[in-house]
Amino acid sequence: MDEKDFIKKADDVSLKVLNSPWNEVISEYDKLWEETKANFSGSSELLKEFQRRICESKIRFFPEAAPKEPFDALWREMLELGFSDLDRQVSMAFFRANYLCERLSETDEDFQAATRMIEEAAEAFKAENRISMHEHFKEVLKRLQQRREK
Repeated sequence: MDEKDFIKKADDVSLKVLNSPWNEVISEYDKLWEETKANFSGSSELLKEFQRRICESKIRFFPEAAPKEPFDALWREMLELGFSDLDRQVSMAFFRANYLCERLSETDEDFQAATRMIEEAAEAFKAENRISMHEHFKEVLKRLQQRREK
């Protein structure tokens, strides 16, 4: 499996799991990972990037109403894999913070950690002179805080 094949298969899975229960989201992406490993031809770096993309997709499509424990496990996996770049890191932190908005008191520390990650990324964008990204994620932070306070 090369990168083009992987992207097509990942897109197919993404369409399939849209609005699916959390266990189906995980199952479908796990199947993609097993198929990818079995049929992969390329560097170990590229294989790790595919693994990151699958984990990112699981997080992105994880339903807000689903249990927190499986989401926390995905987040730990994402942190272990690392982020391929600052843009991916801030996007994943947003998905985590957004998910946690639904879980008020029991996850305040987790929510604060996710929003700190977004804040740090926003400042890094500013330092890189990526002002529109800085402003965008400052606004995202504001909206997440507002949503959390409701």
